[in-house]
Amino acid sequence: MLKMLGVWMIIGSCSALGLSLSREMTARQHALREQIKALQVIKTEILFRRAPLQEIASLLEHACDGRTADFYRLTVQTALKKGMTLQSSALRHRGRLHRMGLNKDDESAIMDVLQVLGKYDGAAQAETINRSVARLERSLAALREESASKGRLYRAIGVTAGITLALIVI
Repeated sequence: MLKMLGVWMIIGSCSALGLSLSREMTARQHALREQIKALQVIKTEILFRRAPLQEIASLLEHACDGRTADFYRLTVQTALKKGMTLQSSALRHRGRLHRMGLNKDDESAIMDVLQVLGKYDGAAQAETINRSVARLERSLAALREESASKGRLYRAIGVTAGITLALIVI
């Protein structure tokens, strides 16, 4: 009885590991889509409404998921309260980007935007946002391809490893 319980625990834990890796890829895809959406909202507000950063941050709460909107809201609030640049304020909150599943390249694209927001004219800011959105879209496209093949592979390897270890234990 204990041996069978151990077998099921091994199969379950290996399967869970495979599913976890697959879900990480899905979470990063979602985070990239949300960041692209946020940057497009920022660009639209800068070009057409010339809205202040505080107003843009509050608009993101309605346009994006909670974690993305929180990142921008906290970044803007910290910068204004402490007299910091947006980029240095974002560096304080970059742990939020990592918890969303974004990697260093994604973070770099976002930091490039935050470096120019509020400093240059609308056209220069829009151009930087366009470049960053293009980088994030390339990352998203590559991740979709990788996810299509490796996502299923991770799940299958997890289950197979669990079954193999279970057979060894028996």
